[in-house]
This record gives sequence, structure tokens and C-alpha cells, in this order.
Amino acid sequence: MNRDLLRDLSAALAAALLVTTAAVIGTVLEHRYGDLHVSWPPLYGHWEPHVGPGTPAAIMVALAVVAYGPPLAARLPWRALLCTAWGTAMAWTFSLALVDGWQRGIARRLTTKYEYLQVIDPVNRFHDIPAALRDFTHHILIHSPDAWPAHVAGHPPAATLTFVLLDRIGLGGGAWAGVWCVTVGAAAAVAVLVMVRALSGEALARRGAPFPWANPACTALVVGPAAVAGPRRAGAAPVRQDVRTCLRRSAAEPRLALLVLAALLALLAADLSGMSEAETERIWLPFAMWLFPACGGASPVTRACRDVRGAAGGGAREAGAFQAQGRLRPCSTWLGRYDPRLRRQAQDTCRT
Repeated sequence: MNRDLLRDLSAALAAALLVTTAAVIGTVLEHRYGDLHVSWPPLYGHWEPHVGPGTPAAIMVALAVVAYGPPLAARLPWRALLCTAWGTAMAWTFSLALVDGWQRGIARRLTTKYEYLQVIDPVNRFHDIPAALRDFTHHILIHSPDAWPAHVAGHPPAATLTFVLLDRIGLGGGAWAGVWCVTVGAAAAVAVLVMVRALSGEALARRGAPFPWANPACTALVVGPAAVAGPRRAGAAPVRQDVRTCLRRSAAEPRLALLVLAALLALLAADLSGMSEAETERIWLPFAMWLFPACGGASPVTRACRDVRGAAGGGAREAGAFQAQGRLRPCSTWLGRYDPRLRRQAQDTCRT
């Protein structure tokens, strides 16, 4: 077992222990004091294992992504890859929602007393949009007159206006609202790939494409082991001076690492500021999605300097072959098989 894989597995194990610790401590606190209001720590939910119409589809989508995701990500034209990522994310999210059936899983999700559609039906409190916006803050507090439902009060009014405008163009009701949320939310996978391509190049974007298809819900628990090991690699400090020198001249991987580490810092800031005291997994969603680019098989920070064109002889040819195939190896892996003179030549190439 190589060292990188061992460290990845250690990071995944640490995350599993973190989730287990949170579950045990949360359960003890809830049973003793009853003030967490969480019946299945660390998730705001209930233990209710069941199957439904979406179960077979969810299994098939997951198996298809595992089996065919990496080769398709490497071979599809870029625009086709974006459409495929979007479609896969929609298929996965719809499948999970339909485990509860159409009504409970999608059509009625946004019609409960806490949700947005309560201000549209049966009484449309946004029939005069400018007036509703001017008066919006007067109904946020729970004891204020005609207080908004929880989600309307807890979010900027643009979220509510989305469903108001859908209703005005004839797409009113819970079913259309649910389909809209899944369709637009799944586009986050496309946003991640486009950003990574602009920031660090298409190769790294393609390498991470099989990962952001699953909608995250609670960072360490739902984004999965790969999204734990990826940031571990992004934050790993190079231990060899020659690799560090190479990385200073290789712009793509460090930029991607900064993006991933910025997402981690945002999660930390949300925790320390108290912003994520309630419904933590929802508060984390906008940040957690940016952890996925680090999962693309190559470590954004500790993977090798790409440009070794100045290396002489077989070393340069081998490096070129690895680059052409997308199989980049750490400098210390293949340069170590050659003499110090070749190592110095590669370092000089990185500097120039």
C-alpha cells in the first residue's frame, strides 16, 4: 500500500470517527437534557430505513457513475461532459427523493407550514411584490404580527420571489416547485466543473468530474470518504524541497488547492461564528460542494510538477508519456530512479 493511499484511508477513518463521536455525544446530550431537538444526531432527521419507487434508480445511478464516470469524464467533449454531469446529478437527486414517492418526496416538500409556498397558497401575500418587500422585515420575528413561515423568515426574500414568479407564469404548486429546486440545484455540479476549468485547467476539471454528482447534505457524513481524502491531499505540505520548488512554478494545482482550502475555512468560520448552530448541513451546502474538486485522483498540492521538459533522456520521455495519458506522478516517484544530475535538470526546468 503506497503512502498516499494510506494517508487517504487515515483521513477517511478520522472523519468516520468524528461522525461517530458526534452521534454518540449528541445522543447522550439529547437523552439527558433534551435541548438539541435532534432525534438522530448529527442529522436533523429520524431513523426510518425504507425503500420506495426511487430505490432501484438510485442504486443504478450510483453503480453507473462508479463504473463509467471516470472514462466518460476523460473522453466526452467538454460541453457534453457538463450536460452529463448535470443530468446525472438530477437523476441521483430525483432518485433519492422518489424513495419517498412523488407526493411525499417532491410534490409536498415545499407546501408544509414551514415552507415558502405557504405565503402563496391559499392566500398570496406577495400579490403586490414591492409592498411585500418593503414590509418584509416587519414579519421576520416569530412573535411579530403575521410572522412569515420559518423558511421565508430565515432566508432573503429572493428565495420566496422565485416561487412567486413561478406561480405567475403558470408553474405554481408544490410539484413544479420541487422539480425546479432539483433541476436548478443539480446545476451546482456544472458550476463546480466550470470554475475548476477556469481556475486550474480542463485536465483537473475532468479528473474531478465523477465526484460532484451527489448532492451533499452533511459534510463528513454525506460527501463521502473521497471528499475527505481529497482536502487532506490539498492541505498536505510537501516534505521534499525539490517537489516544493516544482510546485512554486506550477500554477494549476496550487490554485485548486486554495479553492478547496477556502471552502474548508468557510465551513470553519460558519461553525465558529455560530451561523451553523441550526440545520448545519443546509448552512454548509454552498461550501461543501467546493470540496469535490479535490477528489479527482491527483492531489492538488502534493502531486508532481507537471513541466519536466528539460529533463534529459528516458526520464523526459517517460514524463511526457505520463502527461499525455493524464497519469501524472510525483517528482519523487520517477525522478528518484535517475541520477542527481537529472533531478537538478528537472528542477531547473520548473524554475524557468
